[in-house]
Amino acid sequence: MNDIQIIKKGGEPEYAIVPIDDYERMRDAAECLEDAGDIVKFQARLAGGNEELLPAEMVNRIVDGEAPLKVWREYRGFKPIDMAREVDISAGYYSELESGVKEGSLDVWRRLANGLDVALDDILPALDVD
Repeated sequence: MNDIQIIKKGGEPEYAIVPIDDYERMRDAAECLEDAGDIVKFQARLAGGNEELLPAEMVNRIVDGEAPLKVWREYRGFKPIDMAREVDISAGYYSELESGVKEGSLDVWRRLANGLDVALDDILPALDVD
């Protein structure tokens, strides 16, 4: 970093111009520090019981387009009828929510999330944003 150019304003250094290679190294180092901070925060949430590690199979099913509600229900070991009873809706209505036939109210989705002990956005179906 010998080719740094300093620009002064009012006699005081205001800006530093550095070669692009130096800038990219500094940017990469800053991103690594930010990532390290995120990891520490995640580990603290995990240790406090506020995060959960998920098996790759489960994540892959959701990424491949399977209904998050179904994947979480099965992961938690519930049958569809169990979930319907848990949130006080009919089994048929639950099936329609899980399959995407019905959208459901926000209240029902909140109850489902609570019943599965997950965040609401973990089970909401993906939005089509075409």
